[in-house]
Amino acid sequence: MPSQRLKTVIVVTAIAVLALGLWRCTHDSTPAASHPQAVHGAAPATDAAAAPDASAETAARQARARAEHDAALTAAVSALHRYFAVLFNADRSEADRLWVDARPAASGEADLRTLDDVRSLRTENGTPRALDTASPPDALEIPVRLRIAAGNAPIREYIGHYRLRRGHDGIWRITSASIDASPQRR
Repeated sequence: MPSQRLKTVIVVTAIAVLALGLWRCTHDSTPAASHPQAVHGAAPATDAAAAPDASAETAARQARARAEHDAALTAAVSALHRYFAVLFNADRSEADRLWVDARPAASGEADLRTLDDVRSLRTENGTPRALDTASPPDALEIPVRLRIAAGNAPIREYIGHYRLRRGHDGIWRITSASIDASPQRR
């Protein structure tokens, strides 16, 4: 029965070789020459694990910068909407305070400051455009479209933009306006 015993040894050896092969396949069995770290003396694998931390840190920094940028734009648009909310009050001092140095421009707002008895105001603003390279920006131009019903007159449309600058106090104030009345529709 030596042949039976020989067959058993061959089968056990084959199983051992297969098991060893499987183990090597599931573990890193690449020769050292194909690992640049081993050949060139680069940093150990623990530094490679730090790379995801660095990219996560970069992503977090970019996310913070994007959030600061978006918050700045939102604050500027809100300041402009606050201006429109108080522009047609009988006492315009609150609206004037939203301009740089609390002095509204003598021109640029068409006839908005002369309108009386404003019944309704609808504002639409476009995407603010940065006027500087700061991140987040400190100066913006905000396109606007206004629909105003005043007195018994038909609804009037105004189109243009306002420019705003953020002061050292972080508050956005209007620096200029370029608003024109749209021609009356017939």
